[in-house]
Amino acid sequence: MASPQPNSSASETLDLEKQLFSAEGAGTVIANSQLVKREIEQHFRYDPAHIHVVYNGVPATTADPTRRDAARPRLRELDARFSMEENVRQTLTLITQ
Repeated sequence: MASPQPNSSASETLDLEKQLFSAEGAGTVIANSQLVKREIEQHFRYDPAHIHVVYNGVPATTADPTRRDAARPRLRELDARFSMEENVRQTLTLITQ
């Protein structure tokens, strides 16, 4: 049985990614999570020193800044126990309740 061929859109995306992560491609890459950074490192053998993680922002209308100080002790506790991704989820939960 022949392996499935990617559709042309997926194939074009893969070609663009290969160009981006080649030696002549981007000098610096921004990933939106540690998972994406690891995937770029592993799949494209891209130098991790040139990949920076910038997490998605929180809409100002969602977060209540007055809850920050009250949530801070709980956030310190979470920081010691969870990954960065889980910390972001927990932080959003605490400041939007």
